[in-house]
Amino acid sequence: MKRELWVQAMNELPDEWIEEAGMLLEEQPASRSRGRHRWLRIFAAACLAASLCGNVFAYGWIQNREEQIAQQKDLYLRYLTEAAQDLRADVFDAERFFAALDSTDDETVYIAVNRLAACYNDPVLRERAAEAVEPFMNSPSRMIADSAKRVSAVLREDFDAAGIVRLPDGGAVFTLYPGLDGGDAAVLWRIEDGVLSEWWSFEAPYRYITDLLISPDGKKLAVCLASGKSGFLVVIDFESDKVSGELINTVLADVRARTGMQPHVRADFETYSFAEQVHWTGQGTLAFDAALYFAPEGVTEVRPAEYDPGAGCLAVE
Repeated sequence: MKRELWVQAMNELPDEWIEEAGMLLEEQPASRSRGRHRWLRIFAAACLAASLCGNVFAYGWIQNREEQIAQQKDLYLRYLTEAAQDLRADVFDAERFFAALDSTDDETVYIAVNRLAACYNDPVLRERAAEAVEPFMNSPSRMIADSAKRVSAVLREDFDAAGIVRLPDGGAVFTLYPGLDGGDAAVLWRIEDGVLSEWWSFEAPYRYITDLLISPDGKKLAVCLASGKSGFLVVIDFESDKVSGELINTVLADVRARTGMQPHVRADFETYSFAEQVHWTGQGTLAFDAALYFAPEGVTEVRPAEYDPGAGCLAVE
């Protein structure tokens, strides 16, 4: 890197400066040339600093920007290569996913680690997959490391990782592809009676799952979802296998009916409204703050709300 910067610096120095420096060296006695070389190097360094100041800062900015872009790519599944997307969509083939772990492409490894969670239903493959993903728990890639921790917790059946909810029956509900912002994996997996299955899949506009919260009695699951510019909140009842209406849009409708304020809704149904501070109360109701966006002024209001899953009632302040 130093050599590259030096070559770049020399390319920036005016030719007459370099020629003059060479003539100066030729004119000096041998006894003084070494000292003269030293002062010339200092002079050249000063010239280098003056001429390359902007370039050095530009290089630093470019390097920083490349790191930012890499982090951004690390956050959005939609930036995956076509090959990685194909690997994610293909029919399950454990051997192919084991082989993909040796790839030098982080995206391929990320997909392979998550796909290996499906080895759960085969005891032999389960143990092999658990050992295979374990080294990736220390990956420098946040997404790969989080994926390996989650998949390992599933395969080892300790269910002790972010994104996994333990159930009273000993099973678990979880999502795959952690770190998936702006993606298309709004899928819940469930382990019930020792069998893993794709339990619940949400359709557009729900794009990805941001959080899971189990109720105090273990019979309800609050699911926080998101799209590109909106947040959503639903409750799943384990006993009836039914899902509630979407709560954020329900709050929007309630506030509109009571106040006449017009919610901002785009042609693609994005509302810019979200759920915040979502939690279960001791009484078994789901409490949250609905951050609502209204048009045309762009006013944002926060309305505390509580949802009673048993009665199917939503109370909004």
